[in-house]
Amino acid sequence: MKDRQSLTALRIMNSTSIASAQASHNHCVLLAFNVLIHTLKHGTAEEAICSYAGYGSMIYAMFNRAEEGYQYGKLALRLSDQFGGSKFECFARFVFNIIIRHAREPLRNTLLDFPGSYQKGFAAGDLINAGGSIMQYFLYSYFAGRELPVIEQEMQQHWHALLKSGHTMSIRMCELCRQTILNFKEDAGDPCRLAGQYFDEDALLPESIKSNDGIVVFSIYFHRMLQFFYFGQPEAALDALPHLEAYLNCVLGIYYI
Repeated sequence: MKDRQSLTALRIMNSTSIASAQASHNHCVLLAFNVLIHTLKHGTAEEAICSYAGYGSMIYAMFNRAEEGYQYGKLALRLSDQFGGSKFECFARFVFNIIIRHAREPLRNTLLDFPGSYQKGFAAGDLINAGGSIMQYFLYSYFAGRELPVIEQEMQQHWHALLKSGHTMSIRMCELCRQTILNFKEDAGDPCRLAGQYFDEDALLPESIKSNDGIVVFSIYFHRMLQFFYFGQPEAALDALPHLEAYLNCVLGIYYI
């Protein structure tokens, strides 16, 4: 893509992608299709890396077209390699690993890019996706069944980098994960409450609902459900289901579901 006007249009669409995802899934789908059509008409560019990764995540997460989503995710990574380590590589790897990859590969394969993925994000100044990559690694380490003390030790080693990213959602998700680990180790007062050394659901649940941070809200109820079930309170675990259903659209494609 050499036309300056076409390239500017692509950059504008990329820059609005995060706000679009937070506002409406329908807007996000329309944006992904428009970007794809734009690159087909005017040619590809480095900025198209984000477009291909985003499109791949959309058609898998929202339309269950896993193989097509996987191929678009791989295309984004190949394009990044062609540009010799693009400034968008961290974004592409984050989206590929958290949404696309587990549909076609073992979940533990999503951990293979760490810590290089977030380090490339810091080098490119992409702090949001650097923080997201750290969060994805620890969340999926937990889901993949790695030993809890090992996860806890690694989180401590990379905690400063996570805080440096300044990405509030990723920080809260990792704090939630650390508190969950403490609860399962029964190192907390009430193992069925996400309140202790790292996280306080009493303060952060209403705050996250107010700020419309659906991923954090879903995660709180999800981990509540797991802990109630694990510690022998199945009826309390079932009480979390209506809350999970209410925020289900916020975690489409993530390994939760």
